[in-house]
Amino acid sequence: MPPRREIARNYSEALLNAAIAAGSADDAAADAEVLLSFESQGDVYKKAVQFLRSSRVLPGAKQELAAGLAEQLALSRLTARWLHLMARNGRFNLLKDICTDFMNIYRCRTGNFAALVETAFPLSAAEKESIAAALAERLGASVAVDEKINETLVAGIRASVAGMVWDASVLGGLNRISTSLA
Repeated sequence: MPPRREIARNYSEALLNAAIAAGSADDAAADAEVLLSFESQGDVYKKAVQFLRSSRVLPGAKQELAAGLAEQLALSRLTARWLHLMARNGRFNLLKDICTDFMNIYRCRTGNFAALVETAFPLSAAEKESIAAALAERLGASVAVDEKINETLVAGIRASVAGMVWDASVLGGLNRISTSLA
């Protein structure tokens, strides 16, 4: 059996290819974002995910819950069918990996990237725009900046986008010095 990442990649590519063929790639991307965030939206969603991931629950019950979940989250028909397939095949344990892979592939194909920018202190709007512009120039594509406060960086930033990391933080510099001295 293929490793977890390969399975997730196969499902994410299948969804994107089906969405492109149906002319609904943007809708599927919006659905993937909803699915990525729904686990943190309270106990009802967390219980639904646990139910769908459980190996003790019969596939038919999982499919019914997946259909109800798709309806409650107002997911597109294509994504609802895809969730049904995941429920039938027992792949809800890979939901986060699949949706993350989907978004990465979608962004690469559309040239729209999202960067996770970690900072020790909050960024101003001007700083976010400057970082987005610098990353966009480097990647040759538009970049949206998602900010995360990480006080362990001490100062500076660490930006992650499209599988690449640029670390201009004090912590990153200290780690590089420590590695070079070892």
